[in-house]
Amino acid sequence: MHTKDGLFPCYNIQTAVEDKNHIITAFLTTNLNNDQGQLHSTAEEARKAVGVDSIHVIADRGYESRPDIEHCMLDGIIPDVGFKYDKDERIHVIDYVPTDITPELRASSKPADIRTCLHAGVLPDCYKNSSIRVELQHLGDMSCFLRHRDGRVTCPMGRELFKRTTRANGGPDYSSHEACRTCPNRCTQSKGTKTVRFGPDTVYVPVVMYGSSRYDLQPLPQNPPPPPGNNFNRLPKEPARVMLYLHRNDSLQQHRKTVVEHPFGTIKWYDGAYHFLCKGKEMVSAETALAFTAYNLRRAIKLVGTEALLRYFHAKKKLINGTI
Repeated sequence: MHTKDGLFPCYNIQTAVEDKNHIITAFLTTNLNNDQGQLHSTAEEARKAVGVDSIHVIADRGYESRPDIEHCMLDGIIPDVGFKYDKDERIHVIDYVPTDITPELRASSKPADIRTCLHAGVLPDCYKNSSIRVELQHLGDMSCFLRHRDGRVTCPMGRELFKRTTRANGGPDYSSHEACRTCPNRCTQSKGTKTVRFGPDTVYVPVVMYGSSRYDLQPLPQNPPPPPGNNFNRLPKEPARVMLYLHRNDSLQQHRKTVVEHPFGTIKWYDGAYHFLCKGKEMVSAETALAFTAYNLRRAIKLVGTEALLRYFHAKKKLINGTI
């Protein structure tokens, strides 16, 4: 693994712990020095182990990765992740694909059907009462980017934009990554940051907004001069965009601390497993699997007792041998 002191034979173990009985359901051995981008792969291992189509996972803010979180939501995984930057909600923009959503399709928990519903702007039934909500935004009201007398430039939602570059054959470009990342009412069909260019004499740049009229938009200036060289409505826009909102849930973050951290402490305390004895991902995975299996057996004995566990294993053996 890459560390601040160079390459060392150490590994990052990702675990998924079931929150009712604290059973380790899945794990991954990685040589990445952080948890970013590991949420979907770990959740996918847990989903296979549990044998369900849709799964709810809770992770701390070390797993915050915009592409990874979006991948989870579109693949039947409800990700309650701690936010590093957003206070209340994380906003994702996805393409709108018109589809006739039937009650059967909406009730399905298969990842492909969930993806179809979300791209159509419909929340699947398995996502109800979760931290995810969806909104279909159509082209609607007109607003503008406005340069004020003091030189400030604001977007249609009233957020201030900042000067980025000044081109030799034109005026400066303005943008704000923070404003676009947290904006609930899009002015562009792009998923990224909107960049607007102002000429020397440009006062405003008109734009047609996506979204609902419940948001207060910046009005067009009265009797303004026509913006020189403006590309307003020259490029076609998609008729609608789909907004995915992921709400912050602090109570689930506190609940996560009482579940997923305990198995590591238990294994280290009772088994003395403070370091790996093997090298290489394959051998370290085998060593980790043995340690986690021993932990799960102890948990199962604590929950149901030794006799019940032995009866289960005997029944499983007979079933495998074809005697039942």
